[in-house]
Amino acid sequence: MILLEGIGHESSKQVMSTLQEYRDRFMFYEWDPGHAGLWKRNLEQLKEAVKQLPVSHDEEQQLKEAWSSLQWVIHDQQFAENMAVLEKMKPMPQQLDALFVMASTRWERVVPAQTWKAPQDELLSWQDWKIWLGRLRQELASYLFKPSYSREVISCVWKAAQSINQDLSREITLREIAKEVNLSQSYLSQCFRDIVGVSFNDYVRQARIDWAKKLLADTDKPIYWIAMQTGYPNEKYFSRVFKDKTGMLPSAFRNAMK
Repeated sequence: MILLEGIGHESSKQVMSTLQEYRDRFMFYEWDPGHAGLWKRNLEQLKEAVKQLPVSHDEEQQLKEAWSSLQWVIHDQQFAENMAVLEKMKPMPQQLDALFVMASTRWERVVPAQTWKAPQDELLSWQDWKIWLGRLRQELASYLFKPSYSREVISCVWKAAQSINQDLSREITLREIAKEVNLSQSYLSQCFRDIVGVSFNDYVRQARIDWAKKLLADTDKPIYWIAMQTGYPNEKYFSRVFKDKTGMLPSAFRNAMK
């Protein structure tokens, strides 16, 4: 319950408008379910708060990039910075939901979906979100970290994995990715196998097939287009590789998914 002070001579329409805008965006960040009770607020404070501009499209894209990268799982400072930016920008609750749906589609191309759990209940406040994000970080870290390697090397290896998945239509070589993450080819090859669990080349091949499966299941794009998007020179070669890996031709796989 809110006890609103300082109403003065404000019209009821203006008061209700301010309260609604505050409730829909800002109350979400201030309310703590663990300390429920009478809430005292001043109308002028609320009016000042609701002057903050909504999150722009460009800012949404920046948030998406920050949370899509798994670096916030690996580095404490990156996690703290991401959290601070969210608290400062104060996106609407539905924007938060959309942000993490989009980000998770990027994680799942690197980290198996069963590694982490979506919220079991609706997250009704920023306090709920902070608790869930802390747990999510622990769940993802349990998959990403390998005790025999430093945090810096682990960071480089998972950057490499995310770079591979960023654009599977291109030619992907160990040399280029090693240069991108600033490791030697031989060291990246060794670390990649140890941390990810498969060789670099096997990972690239499997990533192409996994992305092809998703495109076949989720779109009606022609097979030749999917072959191009997943880095194969033509439909015939793609179909042969896909059948070798899955036991089914792409067209049969698509029909089975439908």
